[in-house]
Amino acid sequence: MTEANPPSPPPPPDRDILFPEARPETPMESPAEPAEDTTLPKEQTGLLEEEHPLPPVIASEPEKLKIRQNSAILEFIPALIFMVTYNLAAGNRNTLKSWGGIWGEPIYLATAVFMAATLAALIYAVFVEKRLPILLTVVTVVVLTFGGLGIALHSDLFIKVKPTIINLLFATAIFGGLAFRRNVWRLLFAQAFSFPDAIWHVFAVRWGLFYLFLAGLNEVVWRNFSEAFWVNFKLLGIIPLTFVFILIHLPLTFKWLGKTNADYEAEKTGRDADSGLAAQPRPMRHEMDDEKRSV
Repeated sequence: MTEANPPSPPPPPDRDILFPEARPETPMESPAEPAEDTTLPKEQTGLLEEEHPLPPVIASEPEKLKIRQNSAILEFIPALIFMVTYNLAAGNRNTLKSWGGIWGEPIYLATAVFMAATLAALIYAVFVEKRLPILLTVVTVVVLTFGGLGIALHSDLFIKVKPTIINLLFATAIFGGLAFRRNVWRLLFAQAFSFPDAIWHVFAVRWGLFYLFLAGLNEVVWRNFSEAFWVNFKLLGIIPLTFVFILIHLPLTFKWLGKTNADYEAEKTGRDADSGLAAQPRPMRHEMDDEKRSV
């Protein structure tokens, strides 16, 4: 009889089951924490868009050139209209006399047209070009004030001293600003030009002196020449003189246009160094002979 095989012993119990404390613990992966937002709220940065808008965009060179051209045109056209109106009216005095009153005199009719043209130029600059030219604004206020007084009081004195008042106002504003370390000339034209501070100062002083010259010249002309000569001299004399004055300063303008204070200081330092080398005394003849013997 065949003997049956004995049953195999059961497998030993798992050690991890018997001794759970000895089982190494597998670290559980913690869920990824969201990245901390380091962006400060607007309330803490103090840079609220409503309170601190973006700075104005600096005009590019083509835009600056357009501003300069438009300013010159708007200042030239009213003066041209004034001269043309006066000469046409002076050539048709008989027709004007039939109108009666002050409109029978060319100077008052030309002044009224000049006032309207100056005001129209300012309105065009404000509403079409979206800018407020300070010089044209001052001119418009003085033209309307003194022109209105001249027409209302029937006195051409207010009309003839008007250019003197305008030029004196400009000169006073320039030199008064420099006295308080404020360059008015730079404030007026910083949107159209870019120069170092020292060059802005040079332009301010020279234009201030030029306005004083124009004020004195207007007084000389209207007091010593005929009314017709004074009217035509405003366009055929003052504007050419201004144009020549601008041409004289073109080399200085082109040299420093778009330059910074650092550029000016660098060139100034270079000039000082060159002048220092040039100022060094040349050695005397006996010193040169001593140097040759020592060699």
